[in-house]
Parts: sequence; structure tokens; C-alpha cells
Amino acid sequence: MKILISSILIPALLLLSACQPSSFSPEQPPEQPSHPDEAVYVSGYTDDTGTVTLDAGPYRFEVKIKDSSQNPVPDMLVNVYLLKNYVLVYAADPDGNYYPSFTIKTYDELGLSPTQGKPIPAIIPIALTVIGVTLAVYEFATDPPHIDELKMDPWGVSTCAWMDLNDLFALAGSIATGGSCIIKLTATTSKTVSLVLKGIEGFSTFASLIGLSLNIFDEDRIHVCYKHIYGNPIPIIYIDQIIANRNFWAQFTLTWGENPRDLDAHLWTPEIEGQTYHIYWYYKGAKDTPPYADLDVDDTTSWGPEHITIYRNFPGTYVFAVHHYAGDGLITTSGAVVRIFKPDGDVKILRVPSNEYAESGWWWWVCEINGSTGQINIINQVSPNPPVH
Repeated sequence: MKILISSILIPALLLLSACQPSSFSPEQPPEQPSHPDEAVYVSGYTDDTGTVTLDAGPYRFEVKIKDSSQNPVPDMLVNVYLLKNYVLVYAADPDGNYYPSFTIKTYDELGLSPTQGKPIPAIIPIALTVIGVTLAVYEFATDPPHIDELKMDPWGVSTCAWMDLNDLFALAGSIATGGSCIIKLTATTSKTVSLVLKGIEGFSTFASLIGLSLNIFDEDRIHVCYKHIYGNPIPIIYIDQIIANRNFWAQFTLTWGENPRDLDAHLWTPEIEGQTYHIYWYYKGAKDTPPYADLDVDDTTSWGPEHITIYRNFPGTYVFAVHHYAGDGLITTSGAVVRIFKPDGDVKILRVPSNEYAESGWWWWVCEINGSTGQINIINQVSPNPPVH
């Protein structure tokens, strides 16, 4: 009898236990996070391993920052912005030693779309590489993916206005993240640059660099737009219209490499109201009185820029040259480049000859310009002597 009861009870107990939750059975998969229903902004700094983990709404991002040698970069400011259609991860160096790096992804590209039928990752990894700063403006070789579409995302508040370069300089400073911001130009061509404001001493340098990179000048009127989330600006400025108002006859912008550390731009004028002029660091000229030309940016610590503008032209010959003033290396190994801008938007680019003999302190004779016709006569030679004695 006891055997019979046991044989009945055991199957019944097994059946009952099968109907109850078991600690050994697989747990139900956790509920998948969905897209955020409003914009999200979070921020943090990388640790000694170059890593920061940020909880952004329903998602957790692990952002790793490395330099071009694949070494981790600590103390980088990282912002994550979740918009309706795009995720922006932006990293910038408050010390100004690296250009900012960023990525713009769709939710599908990050594997965050429930429609893919795949589990949402518990941590979304993002890897960014930063490169060291040389010139304070970095030009992207190709446009970063989705940068144009980000402007059109319906989330976030867009602010648009007409302004000049002084206003743009103030705006860049006010919306910069970690002392840097991105400018995306679509008005005349498609071009993206990043600005490291710590390397820009003032408005004259800023205007010179924007002229160099984007062909936008002091008196031009530009239409800009940017977005912000709950008062936190996204550090990308879009320029979609330009009204050119060029008040100059010619501009010369000199840039170079790390060595020699100090190259100097020089301009000799024809006779102007009875006198010729030599414009360089010692005598910077004047805009509204003779010689109606000036040097407004003089750089002494590598890279440049140096910037000379002619506002009014006079008959005769203008001569432009570059002098190796100080620092190791030679002018022929400096990587020096001179860009000559004309008001009609024409740009001529001249590079220092690298295959000629030179010694320390030599000159690069760049060009002459006919003061009546504007015709540029390219010299492009190195010499121990200045072109005008």
C-alpha cells in the first residue's frame, strides 16, 4: 500500500513542480528599451583608460578615446545627444591639444532598432580617435556621414540668424564644447572644418583662418543655424547662405609646419601718394590711410597663419615674400603655403620649393602683382636676399 501511494504521489508532485516557476529554468528576457520619446543630452569625462560610460535615456554608451598612436586619452569631454533619428557622440579636449572627434549614427547603425529583431545591447560601444592640433582649423577631407541630415532632425530647437564674422566668432565661443566646435558650409560648396578656439588668439586670427578654410571674409554676411537641446547647444554651426561684400583688393595668407617656428610675411608696395612701403611685423601698415594695406596676424610659434590684406590698389608692382626669421630647419623644408585671395573668390595656392638649396634665414620670393591689372606674376624662388633692397 505504501508503495502504491508513493507511485501516485511522485508523478503528481513532478507535475505540480513543472507548473511552478523554477530557479533553474531560464529567466524571461528583459524588456527591450525603445527609442527615447524626447531628446536626451548627457556629458562626462574620460578616465585614465580613455573611457567614459554615459547613461543616455534608455541606453548606456561606453565611449573610448584614443590618439593616432592608439594610446588612451584621459580627461576628454564627451557629449552624447539622442535626437529622433540620429545619435551624436562628440569628444573634445578642454586643453586644446587635440582636434574634436565625433560620430553621427542612425539607431539602426548602432543596433538600437527593435525592428531588426535583435536584442538591444546592454552597452553601446563607441570608439573615437583624436589627432593632435597643428593649425587651429582642421579641414575634413570628406564630409562626416549624416552631418547634413542632423541639421534637419525634428528634435531639438533650431536657431538661425544672419551675421558677420564678428558675430560668428562670438557664436563659436558660446556654443563650443571643450573649447571646440564644427562649422559645416553648404552655401558655396560642401565643406566641414573644426575650430580649436584655444589656438585662436583673437578675431583677426579667427577671420584669417575662416578666410583660409571657407573663403568667408570680414564684411560678408552669412546665414547660420545651430541646434540645442534643453539649452545645451550642439557644437555644429551650419552656414547655408553667403552674401559676399568684399572690401579688399587682395589677401595673402601664409601657413607652414612646425619648423622653423617663425616665418614672416613681407609685402612691398609701389609708390602710394609719393612714398613706397614695406609691410611686415615691424611696420604693420594701415587699412584706411597709406599704404591702405596691413598685417593683422603675426604668428611666431609654428603653423601660422600670417595675414596681409591690400584694401586699395595703386599702379606699379606689389611684391610678396616670406622670410625665415627664427627656429630650426630651413624655409625649403617648412611646408610653407601662401594662398592669394581675390574679391571675386579666385584663390591661387603657392607652395615653397622643396628641391632647392637654402640656408638658415633665407627668403622665399613668392610673387609680384600688377597694381593696375591684378595680374599675378609667380616667382617661387628661394634666395639669401630679399626681393626688394
